Amino acid sequence: MLNIRIDDADPTQLAVSFPEDSVGNDLIRAVPGRRWSYSRRCWLIPNTREAVVQVGQLFGKAYCRFDEALVRLYKPNATHAEVEQATNPSVSPGNTQPARKPFRYAPPLTEYDAHPVIIALSESLRVQNYSFKTLKNYKQAIIALIRYTDPKPLDQLTKPQYQKYLLFLIDKRKLSGSTINVHINAYKFYQEKVLQREKEFYDIQLARTPTKLPNVYSIAEVKAIFKATTSLKYRTLFRVVYATGLRLDEVAHLRLVDIDRNRQLINVRAGKGKKDRVVMLSEKLRAFLDEYLIQYNPKTFLFENAEDSRTSRP
Repeated sequence: MLNIRIDDADPTQLAVSFPEDSVGNDLIRAVPGRRWSYSRRCWLIPNTREAVVQVGQLFGKAYCRFDEALVRLYKPNATHAEVEQATNPSVSPGNTQPARKPFRYAPPLTEYDAHPVIIALSESLRVQNYSFKTLKNYKQAIIALIRYTDPKPLDQLTKPQYQKYLLFLIDKRKLSGSTINVHINAYKFYQEKVLQREKEFYDIQLARTPTKLPNVYSIAEVKAIFKATTSLKYRTLFRVVYATGLRLDEVAHLRLVDIDRNRQLINVRAGKGKKDRVVMLSEKLRAFLDEYLIQYNPKTFLFENAEDSRTSRP
């Protein structure tokens, strides 16, 4: 995803940033007057309507997130829905994959969805009511294992052969300890729940993961983030995250009925581990929410998409 905004140091320039990608670098070089800023760690292009249009054409609007100030500059009469679409691009329900795909990560290997192992794994995970994220991660891990062992059937894989595969993930693919653990847990689930095998068959030591201290932002840094966020919707979302400690997925699925103003509580439904809990709603956060609700007037969920308010868990 591209982020395009007016450069803070030079308003005549637009700052364009995206994850490291060779295809994206080749595309941005087609914009006249572009240059790489080592200090800002982003591309700078002229702040002109022509440059904005060209970026949208090169990368596809579905992959471009424009800052609200930039949208207002070149489209002052834009409606609220148009601003939301530009600042929060999303693929329409009838078009899950944009026509142009020059700038993206590799799509999922959907051809493996019909593989007997993946079908059995998915059904077992769904029957036991695992989360969509766990299902997705386990499927990706087992698909990678299937591709590595092909044409050898997965149920014939021995423990030494699987340990050799783990060394491949560590030495060749350079995966982190936490990612290795996802692969191990997926394989364990397949052996125990799908094949109904005894535990000693796949009892493999989990990879060690380093213990790191979290980076805690100072009050000044947090205020700077809020100030730099021009969209009231996202500024409010960030404030909810900061004030309550909720995860992004939990905030994205908050309903209006979950805001208990009388008891000054926020009810979190089916959070991590499918567990409910409550967090405090401060007077200051409630004032920010009131301002947001007056302007956006959501119907069901606290944060709804501008064009499609049907928000549900996968």
